[in-house]
Amino acid sequence: MRVLHDRSPRIHCFPDYVPRGMKLCWVRHGGSWCKGLLKRWRGRNGAGLWEANVAYVVELALLDVVVDERRLRPREAGQESFR
Repeated sequence: MRVLHDRSPRIHCFPDYVPRGMKLCWVRHGGSWCKGLLKRWRGRNGAGLWEANVAYVVELALLDVVVDERRLRPREAGQESFR
């Protein structure tokens, strides 16, 4: 996991902003769902699960990580909670 300190937490400030080629998503982190951006799909891992590069904010820290499909859900603009 990388913490990016040299950038402002854009996802936190503009939760529905989607740069070209990225998608809004929910990312599971420590038992809760966080708003995030799916940056790109990487392919399947050794267990056959899809992995993706995602960025999301936790306690004002912007995280840039690789997660598998079990920790991801699609998100629509304006969606404030995951159900």
